Amino acid sequence: IAAPYRFVYSKSNASNNDLRKMIAKAIPISVAQSKQFSKRFKGKTDRQTAKNIYNFLKSLKYIKYGENQKIKTIRVLVKDGSGDCKSYTVATSAILKNLGIPHYIVYTSYNKADATPSHVYVQLKDGTIIDAVYKAFNKEAPYAYKFRKSV
Repeated sequence: IAAPYRFVYSKSNASNNDLRKMIAKAIPISVAQSKQFSKRFKGKTDRQTAKNIYNFLKSLKYIKYGENQKIKTIRVLVKDGSGDCKSYTVATSAILKNLGIPHYIVYTSYNKADATPSHVYVQLKDGTIIDAVYKAFNKEAPYAYKFRKSV
């Protein structure tokens, strides 16, 4: 994977808005870093490609960051072998963009009293879900609020 080896973002007590902005900034950096790398995930269908990405992410170590939030570019995620939902989302979106597969970034909240997103993952335009934090491919945890953003 080419391009600079670096974290895109690391901040204590980052606001939800800060995190969403930094995910958006990290994706094009990761696209540039992963043009060749992305090709290994191409399946016969978009759903198979999504499953390949999901399986790859499941092979990494999931880390839930506390106060100090980190968003890793795809190069850092692969090198470290670990990340959280934000870094998984950046990597997934970058791979899909490199393969020309339309998708959304999905922000969810699981708190009925607060719509502020607490989780992020990717959904293909055909509805296929890529959330490697969840226990199964093409499934999502029951949510209170869900917002989709085109990329």
